[in-house]
Amino acid sequence: MKQKLFLLLSVLFVLDLFRFGLKLIPHFFLIVLTAYLVDYLLIRIRKIQPFFPLAALDTGLVIAFVLDPSSPLIYKLATPILAIVSKHFLKRGNRHIFNPAAFGLFLTVLFGAPISWWVNSAGEGRAGSLFAVVADTVLMIGMVFILMKIR
Repeated sequence: MKQKLFLLLSVLFVLDLFRFGLKLIPHFFLIVLTAYLVDYLLIRIRKIQPFFPLAALDTGLVIAFVLDPSSPLIYKLATPILAIVSKHFLKRGNRHIFNPAAFGLFLTVLFGAPISWWVNSAGEGRAGSLFAVVADTVLMIGMVFILMKIR
């Protein structure tokens, strides 16, 4: 399921690049890289059998889509750090209690982080409307497949 979610979010990211341009790359790169590195470090520190933390990439992408691209650097770093730390330490058995991305976003919003679901914002003209329809369609179809997988 993590792979399918990653694929879905990656497709949405590529669509966003066509809509908003290359200015999104630093926003996404910083958040996703922070999530990955924190997860990797915690795996090493906790002496967990090493694996590729794909869930950290999913968490980073979700945060990047929800956190406003114009948000200050502190939020772009704090949100994925809090998310991944919660994934490792707020657990019941082997399962985390909260969705890590939602937890990180919730905490940083309490301190003023600007959020917005801007992925399918229509923008101006036909191109913006077409983008919104394509992004919504990709999101709905992708989520149906993911939900079918987890039943």
